[in-house]
Amino acid sequence: MRSCIAALFVVLALAPAAAESKAVPDQEAAVQEAAREFGRALTGSELSRLKPLLPQRGKVRLHLEHLGPEQGSYSAGQVLALFSDFLQLGSVRTFELSPRCEGDRRSYTVVRGLAELTDREGRDVVVELRLTIVPEDGRWILREIRESPL
Repeated sequence: MRSCIAALFVVLALAPAAAESKAVPDQEAAVQEAAREFGRALTGSELSRLKPLLPQRGKVRLHLEHLGPEQGSYSAGQVLALFSDFLQLGSVRTFELSPRCEGDRRSYTVVRGLAELTDREGRDVVVELRLTIVPEDGRWILREIRESPL
């Protein structure tokens, strides 16, 4: 009887860890899909696709040179306006996700991607974009978009 009770305690103690390990791949897939949707919104010039990726509360931190230039924290509406302004003169031709991710994948994940774009001055450039994606109200949203030259 004692061995059954001990086994039950072991199972109960391990159950949350097993459930958590199953949740992480689902969360990772959701984060990757959010990052892909960001890329599709820009490459397709469909900024309405960005709306679900932007926070309802708080701001998005931007560090952009070629997609901007913008440095600072912006509301969801401001982010849409900034990208709309960019797409009037520039374009994002491709956006490919890197397999490299950082973060704990529960409270935040940094996803990296390469973007081929034409900036506002007509120059063709390739930049790395680091997207910090966090959970908010059951969905994954952008909290930071950081552009780095290659």
